[in-house]
Amino acid sequence: EVEVVLVVSPSCSGCNNPGLPAAWSTITSSFQETASRQGTRATLTGVSIGADPQEGIDFLSGFGPFHELLTGRGWLGQGARFFVKETHKGPAVVPQVVVIERLNSVGSDGILEMAEERVSQRRHGAEGLLGWAEEIRARSGSGGNPPEI
Repeated sequence: EVEVVLVVSPSCSGCNNPGLPAAWSTITSSFQETASRQGTRATLTGVSIGADPQEGIDFLSGFGPFHELLTGRGWLGQGARFFVKETHKGPAVVPQVVVIERLNSVGSDGILEMAEERVSQRRHGAEGLLGWAEEIRARSGSGGNPPEI
């Protein structure tokens, strides 16, 4: 499984770049296509770094559907702590996309368990994400393949 995580803040000017939702769509579509070809799945997670959970939900809704949302408590929130500050440490910058590769297994009790995971890619800044989306579009337009998982 691959998890593609968008980390944003409603108060960030870069996160409010009008081209960012389309860039997110290009990035996630690419990972979903690759996952489908490989017989796995890509899940999309939205993280809002802001104090107000509802404001975060409303802001993330402008980027399209997600499988999971983590919002509220600013940099102390679970999403920020897990994807940026502690477990999968990276620069405390928004916007950013974190791509996590995860191996899952089914336990003896029949419940899905995470066996292993690692950050395979991380890009940040509005220009960085817009540029990444442009790279993907250029590869797709020239017959190139989307990123491998």
